Amino acid sequence: MSERPIVSDETLVQLAARFRHARRAALRYVLADTTEDEPEGELLARAWVEAPEEVERRVFDNALALGRSFSGYYADRWGLADLPRVLPALGSPCADGVFSAPSGSDALLLLREPCRDAGIGCAYWREAIAGLVLGASGRTLLSRQSSQAGGGERCVDAFHDDPRSPHAYGAIPDDLGAHLQTVQRQVKAFDSGAELTFLGINEGVLLYRLTRRGDGEMSLLGTIERGVHRRFPDVVMREVSPRPVMA
Repeated sequence: MSERPIVSDETLVQLAARFRHARRAALRYVLADTTEDEPEGELLARAWVEAPEEVERRVFDNALALGRSFSGYYADRWGLADLPRVLPALGSPCADGVFSAPSGSDALLLLREPCRDAGIGCAYWREAIAGLVLGASGRTLLSRQSSQAGGGERCVDAFHDDPRSPHAYGAIPDDLGAHLQTVQRQVKAFDSGAELTFLGINEGVLLYRLTRRGDGEMSLLGTIERGVHRRFPDVVMREVSPRPVMA
């Protein structure tokens, strides 16, 4: 990768400071009383008790705005090849790992051992990094396939430019995958116009997409989850099908 001003050492020091400020601003927005010298970890612990979803949303939005401002100032955008140098310089525990580029795929994987910030820190740092990378690149998405908070033995992040990338979701175990094929056949028998796709497992959650002509979708969602839980009762599921805004 050629040298570019956007990833110079001096630039990264400045970005790390601004990234820290953006995160703290998100936490202080949630909290009624804070001080300038209160450690970030303590702010996070208190803010998470108050409004965890608001913390995730605010830190993502602040980081996204920072990334956009940063790339706009330098009239340049990050590519996947920039991330192994940029991310470890920003002070995130989620960047202390090994980067690799899967063969034949436009993606970047980051593997690491679980850190001491597992738990609420997992979601907080995931949203902060996702926002910053998307803002600075204009296209790169972060998919956290595995984390200690999600029950994983190690943490795996995938960075990719295509929402349909095979690396957007973690692999489904073979035994579960075989049963999911049975569930798909059952759904098809129930409604020939239904298309059920099991996307993968991210942070311990099985993600699936359902498209169906006509009404009655909620009852079919119940059928799907009962079909999975009949053999795998502990699997956590989430349906991620797109919805019309006014639905």
